[in-house]
Amino acid sequence: MMDRPSLMKRRDERASAYSHGIGMICSLGALALLMEAGIIHGTVWHIVSAGVYGLTLVMMFSISTFMHSAPEGKRKAWLTMADHMSIYVFIGGNYTPFLLVYMRNEFGWQLLGAIWGTAIAGIILKRYYTGRYMWLSTIGYLAMGWLIVVAWPELSAVLSPAGLVLLVGGGISYSAGIVFFVWRKLPYHHAIWHLFVLAGAGLHFVCIYRYVMLG
Repeated sequence: MMDRPSLMKRRDERASAYSHGIGMICSLGALALLMEAGIIHGTVWHIVSAGVYGLTLVMMFSISTFMHSAPEGKRKAWLTMADHMSIYVFIGGNYTPFLLVYMRNEFGWQLLGAIWGTAIAGIILKRYYTGRYMWLSTIGYLAMGWLIVVAWPELSAVLSPAGLVLLVGGGISYSAGIVFFVWRKLPYHHAIWHLFVLAGAGLHFVCIYRYVMLG
């Protein structure tokens, strides 16, 4: 008979797969909407931004769904590594529309390079140390996400108050979810964290679609 901790872990994995499976389906629709908006209403910068952001959104939710659906073994271990890497890539993708559409100046390019450089460094870290130094990667995710505050004066000049609220709200949702990510004794802690990720991704999608793609 399966012991209680193992049973709860399996149930949490199943719930985590379902939650991000919903995110995967929604992200495909989001990608289509973003590309349509970029092509019809935007410039080449909008189109590139829509593609980068939309594809990284699909990638993150898809890899997470497949990873949580996989049985224990080599395939799950590989998907776990890819899942952790995809978070870095997604954070870079999340920044891209704001910086390519609204901040194509020296500071904007420097910030874009710093974000993607950090993402590459994080990917390398995960390639060799997946499952180790989780505290370091968690801090890295948070630091990357909130680095946007250095561009606050520029963003507040081009985004509407509603857009800024959505941007900050998404960041708060992601950050608050970390509490449940590290609270491993709480039943369904990982699935609960996924709900915060879904909320954060939803808020940021509305912000990017409405206030960046459609201006």
